[in-house]
Amino acid sequence: MKLTVERFEGDIAVCETDSGFIDIPRDRLPSDCREGDIVEKTDEGFKILRDETKSRRDKMRELLKRLMGE
Repeated sequence: MKLTVERFEGDIAVCETDSGFIDIPRDRLPSDCREGDIVEKTDEGFKILRDETKSRRDKMRELLKRLMGE
């Protein structure tokens, strides 16, 4: 299952899934996890999908530039 870390609220990560939002204890995620990271649930826990996260961030940056007329 893939999730996007929407935000942190104290010790809870609010994550978006295809079917809505779920709360995950922050300490279950990798220690370097940030808002906007795409993570995947594995048998060992959660891992950050760094390539997918970078790709999404790049797309968002380009969209923002177009919207701002740059």
